[in-house]
Amino acid sequence: MGSTESRSTPVGPAASSAAPGVGRRGTRWRPVPRAALAAATSVVLAACGAGEPRRPGNVLLITIDTLRADHLGAYGFPAAATPRLDELARRGTRFQRATASTPITLPSHASLLTALWPPSHGARSNGAFRVPPEVSTLAERLKALGWRTAAVVGGDVLSRSYGLDQGFDAYRDDVQAQMDLPGNGRRAAEVTDVALRLIGDGAGPWFVWAHYFDPHLPYAPPPPFDARFASSPYDGEVAYVDREVGRLLDGLAAAGVAGDTLVVVTADHGESLGEHGESTHGVFLYDATLHVPLLLKGPGAPAGLEVQDPARLVDVAPTLLDLIGGLAEPFGHGRSLVPLLRGEPLPEADAYLESLYGQVQFGWSPLIGLRTRALKYVRAPIPELYDLLDDPREERNLAGARVDDAAEMESRLRALEATLAPPSGEARRLPDAEERRRLASLGYLAAGGTPAVAEGAAVPDPKEQIEMMARVEEITRALGRGRADDAIAGLRALLAARPDSTFARLALADALAGEGRHAEANAEFAEMARRVPGDPQARLHFGISLLKEGRFADARDQFLAALAILPDLAPAEEKLGVALAQLGDLSAARGHLERAIALAPNLPEAHLNLGVLLLQLGDATLAEGHLRRALELRPNYPAARSHLARLLAATGRRTEAEEIQSNARPSPVRTPGALLTDRPLSGS
Repeated sequence: MGSTESRSTPVGPAASSAAPGVGRRGTRWRPVPRAALAAATSVVLAACGAGEPRRPGNVLLITIDTLRADHLGAYGFPAAATPRLDELARRGTRFQRATASTPITLPSHASLLTALWPPSHGARSNGAFRVPPEVSTLAERLKALGWRTAAVVGGDVLSRSYGLDQGFDAYRDDVQAQMDLPGNGRRAAEVTDVALRLIGDGAGPWFVWAHYFDPHLPYAPPPPFDARFASSPYDGEVAYVDREVGRLLDGLAAAGVAGDTLVVVTADHGESLGEHGESTHGVFLYDATLHVPLLLKGPGAPAGLEVQDPARLVDVAPTLLDLIGGLAEPFGHGRSLVPLLRGEPLPEADAYLESLYGQVQFGWSPLIGLRTRALKYVRAPIPELYDLLDDPREERNLAGARVDDAAEMESRLRALEATLAPPSGEARRLPDAEERRRLASLGYLAAGGTPAVAEGAAVPDPKEQIEMMARVEEITRALGRGRADDAIAGLRALLAARPDSTFARLALADALAGEGRHAEANAEFAEMARRVPGDPQARLHFGISLLKEGRFADARDQFLAALAILPDLAPAEEKLGVALAQLGDLSAARGHLERAIALAPNLPEAHLNLGVLLLQLGDATLAEGHLRRALELRPNYPAARSHLARLLAATGRRTEAEEIQSNARPSPVRTPGALLTDRPLSGS
């Protein structure tokens, strides 16, 4: 290696043995199969003996979306208005240097709850991925130990369709229209209300996860925080969430369980706020978006302790299991931080970093990195190396000056990657147009997994795309605020400058379709399919648009073209079934809908449309099962609820039908309805 300044930690083999924190030398971590979970967690440590630390009787995990650690008073922010979180830090343990592995909501929460790096849990970006059922979660481990488990999530990006509901007895993802912009998520006050009800729903031991979404874009704090923080609305939202976290903690005290409950507060990622040319988060791997707070208070967490050793979000789940006495074997890629809570040393552990957001959304190069105590390395067309001790704001890229250090970090990163097995289940998924519009309102434009550039085009470094990022952020703000005409104009201008940008063309087609301008949308979908003929998703999107316009034969042809490219594309099978049904071929339609469910058992639209088709074919019993399954998969699904209620009423179960309808919650966004036209049931 080349020379290193005296404050830097060496990165060679002597500094760490075989990717510390990832596993024993030669071990290839794989997600634990669900079938083996009970056996893996059946051994629980004996009750605490005299002199041993008291174990938590309950665990409250609080995640605050998009919260920079350095915007809390406890982490040195002079303008902070976060008295409750600061008090929790003073009365508990504060990890000063906690890091997320990725600056994106779904994959970061997945790493937190599975203790796996993103390549192994599979959910590597928002929208286009999910955590497969084969991956084990913290909630599953606790449930196997006899704990009651419940969660309330404030953002649609964590709905159960993305797989994080695994192991929870209750998973409240029925996001209400409490924010200024439909589809963004619950207000923090509603999250607190639901969390308090979940805590009071039964006896302990319990594990409750409360996810607050508010600091996320768009920044719109409610009164009085809007006026007080008019010049810094992000901090206004942080202050508002702080108040609601305080109300949740007060509820614990009022219920008499505060003393037995371990409270853990952290974030999935931070927010750039303009640093490094990024307004929000998702693309880059700088500490503005990866440095997160980590606070523990309660049994096992010493009061007033400040831990300077680096911590990683993948360490949180093993630490909680260790504190309750349930860490019978290693869990994921993380390790327990309990020795640090006891004042005992731990060897340094590397942190894996990644962002595939630029690749998945825009066709840019992925960013993969490695962080040690002293150095951060990012693999990219223009590699990056930062000395975090001398340059904590990561302003001086040393990759060219310290070539040996960069090469050693790259070698170390490759060694770590070699230990990361992908999940055994399917993690890729395809969001529909409405879901893409909801994601766009949060700044995740065109989250569909479609390549952003035509085949054969160069793959750029995200650092070279800052101007384009600014234009994309302006367009997503327009979409989020309902200014469709401004967004459409911006997307047309972007396409004029970059005609090969299929992510922009897809977003434009979605925006046009959302405004009912289907002929214009179809023209854009057709152009996208022409430019990237080998992309099955381009064909799928085009077919769906044709379907909505009533051009069923043309839609069928596009779905067949998509399946010729990718035979196992479940949404194409489902939509092909719909097109064939509309063309009158009900038998073939049933076969394709059943194959879609075989490929993707948790695809609610497939269950809904198969249920409607079976009603047309006269099989009410099978139809009922599929309609119920659609409603289980998407509880706030008006079309599934309506069809099931009609079926129940037609078969003499009017009381149950009324209950089904009365349980409906108002939906702030459009959800896909049944695309088939069903005949009225006899007697309905």
